[in-house]
Amino acid sequence: MLGVGNCTGGGGAEAILDICRGHWAAWALFAAVELGIFDALARGAAGPGGCAQGPVGLTPSQVAAALGTHPEATARLLRALTALGLVEKAGEGYRNSPAADRHLVRGRETYLGHAVRHFANLAEGWSRLGEAVRCGCPTGFEAVEKSEYRERLRDYILAMRDYAALKAGRLAAALDLCRCRRFLDLGGGPGVYTAALLKRQPRARAVLMDLPPVLELAGEILRGYGVAERVELLAGDFTMDDLGEGLYDLVLLSNVVHIYDPATNENLVRRVWRALRPGGQIAVHDYVLTENPAPEAALFDLNMLVGTVTGRVYGAKEMESWLESAGFREIRHHPFTPGSVLLVGEKPGDGGGEGEEDLCVGARPLPLPELLEELCRLAREAGALGVKAVDTATVAVAPWVRWKCQYGCPYYGRSLTCPPFSPRPEETAAVLRCYRRGLLFWAEESWQVRYLAARLERRAFRAGYYRAFGLGAGPCGLCAPCNVPGPCRRPGEARPSMEACGIDVFRTAANNGLVLAPQEDFRNTCPRVGLLLVE
Repeated sequence: MLGVGNCTGGGGAEAILDICRGHWAAWALFAAVELGIFDALARGAAGPGGCAQGPVGLTPSQVAAALGTHPEATARLLRALTALGLVEKAGEGYRNSPAADRHLVRGRETYLGHAVRHFANLAEGWSRLGEAVRCGCPTGFEAVEKSEYRERLRDYILAMRDYAALKAGRLAAALDLCRCRRFLDLGGGPGVYTAALLKRQPRARAVLMDLPPVLELAGEILRGYGVAERVELLAGDFTMDDLGEGLYDLVLLSNVVHIYDPATNENLVRRVWRALRPGGQIAVHDYVLTENPAPEAALFDLNMLVGTVTGRVYGAKEMESWLESAGFREIRHHPFTPGSVLLVGEKPGDGGGEGEEDLCVGARPLPLPELLEELCRLAREAGALGVKAVDTATVAVAPWVRWKCQYGCPYYGRSLTCPPFSPRPEETAAVLRCYRRGLLFWAEESWQVRYLAARLERRAFRAGYYRAFGLGAGPCGLCAPCNVPGPCRRPGEARPSMEACGIDVFRTAANNGLVLAPQEDFRNTCPRVGLLLVE
C-alpha cells in the first residue's frame, strides 16, 4: 500500500494522502480484471493466429471494441493503469506490464485474478470499518452475501489457490518430511499445500479435510497437479469432528487459526496432538502480530474484524502457548513473510515404529557433493535468489567490519547475535580454518536469509554433518525485544549474521562472482547474504 510506514515526522503529509487514495488504485484494478482489460491486451499482443506483434500494443478504441466498453472511458482507465505500473504505453497503444502479463492474464500459471475478485467482494464490507470498530462486531456479511454463494465460494477458493501457489514450495521446503508417510491438511481448501508436500515426499499420502462444497473444487485442482490419487478428501468440520488417534506424521494448519477464538484453537491443537503419531509434527502457518507488526498482518487483522465473528490475527507467543500446553516440544519459529510465520512443534516420541522403513535420506550420511546439491535445491525452493558452493578460503574477514556494526547499526548491544556478544573477527578467522566448504546464499530480505541459515544447517546436521553452522544477515529479530543480557530464548534458531562476526560480505561475495553495491536510494536494497559452513 502506498505510503504505509512512512507517515512519521513532519514530512508525512503526502504519505497520508497516498493512503487515502489507496482505494482508488484498488478499484481501478478490480474494474480492469472484471472487464478483462489485461486479457484483451494479451490477445492483442499475440496478434491474429497467435503471432506476436511485438511492442505495438492496442489503442483504447481497439480495447473498447474488444470488450464492448466506452472508448473514452476505456482510455481513461488505461491511463490510470499505466500510472499504477500495470500497463505500459507503446506508441499510440497500450500493452501489459511484465507483472500484469504474468499475474493478471487468464490461463497463466501464476494468475492472481481470482484473488483480485475476492478482494473486490470484501471491499464493501471494509467501507463500514468504522461501524465495526464502534460495535466490535462484523459488518461485512451483508455486503458479501449479495453475491451468489457458489460463485463467491469459487472466487474465494481459487483466490486461495493462486495465493498459496506463490509460496507452497517454500513452505514444503521448510518442513522436515523425511519420515512423513501420512499427513493431514486441516481446512486445506484448494489443496495447493497438500500437492506441494506430496511432491516433496513422493512416498507419502495425504488426507485433506474441509467442507463438501470446498472439496469439489479441491478435487478438480488436485487432479490438475497430478496427485489426486494420493489424497483422501474427507468432508467434515474439523473444529468438532473426530480427527482420530495416532494416524498422522504431520498435521498442517495453514491460515486456519486466524478464523477462530483462542479456546477453539487450543482445543483444536489438543485434538491434533491425539491425531499424531509419536514423533509427529504440527505445522501452523498464519499471519502474526509482532510488537511492530507488518502492514499485511495488521490490516488482515482488521479484515477479520470486518468479516468474521471471532477471527483475529494472533501473536507468535500466544500460538506457541497452545502448542506447549498440548504437549508439543522443540517448537520452532520460522518467519515466513514480514507478516506471517510458520510454527513447527514435535510430539515427543521416536518418530517411527519398530520395523518400519526409514524414509529419511539423512539416516545414512550423504556424500558431501550430493548434500550440497540437495541444499542448493532446498535454498532455491525456500526463496533464495541464488546459492553457490564455495571454498571457505574465499570468505574475507576484516577487523573494520566490527566498527561498522558498533558505529553504524542501532542494534549494537541490543541483540545477542550482534556485537559485542557475537564472535570477534579473530575468532571467526579461527573457526573458518576448521571448514573447507560452505554455501553462500542470498535473498531479498534479511529475515529470509536468517531463516535459510537455520533451515539449511538443520538439514545438513540431520544428514550427518554435525559441525554444520549457518550465518545469517542483519539483526536476529526472533524475539522482540531480545533477552539481553540474559540467555538466548531461541538458541536452536538464533544465528549471528556474517557481518556481526567480522566477515566482509561485499568482498566475500565478489570473491565468488556476486557483485554487490550500496544503493543510493535506501528503498532499493542489494541482496542480503548468508553462509552455511559444512564439514
